[in-house]
Amino acid sequence: MNAPACATNLTIEDPAGLPANGFAVGKPWQIRVSFTVARRMEHFIAGIGIVSDRGMAVWTVWSKPHDLEPGHYQAVFLNEQVSLCAGSYSIVVGLTSYNRTIHYAEEAATLVLSEISEVSDAVKANGECGFIINPMATQIFKTDKKEHLPAL
Repeated sequence: MNAPACATNLTIEDPAGLPANGFAVGKPWQIRVSFTVARRMEHFIAGIGIVSDRGMAVWTVWSKPHDLEPGHYQAVFLNEQVSLCAGSYSIVVGLTSYNRTIHYAEEAATLVLSEISEVSDAVKANGECGFIINPMATQIFKTDKKEHLPAL
């Protein structure tokens, strides 16, 4: 290995660490990136990108910086909070040191999310509603005041 660090494997898993091919929208999942460090690395960051089947970057996640000695490592990116809409997403892997790219791999794996979901029936869990479909804290309440939107 000529590079100071290199990703060697990527696995998409359930939160228990079991490999899985797909998930229902709203279910948690994780991505495990295995990599090898050939020499001491300072300010090392492992990151992943999630890209839609239309080629649009949807989400980028990265680790905190670490100082690593030579050896074999794994970075696990656990998603329990963000619900992406149904579809196929390609996973990009990047390894950096002091913001300098050491290793970059496009289409390292494919994450598949199905329309079967625990998301409210009021929301379609497919690509018609946008990439991220998380609910927000929302209140609906009656008011005595009639308000108008500004004229367009």
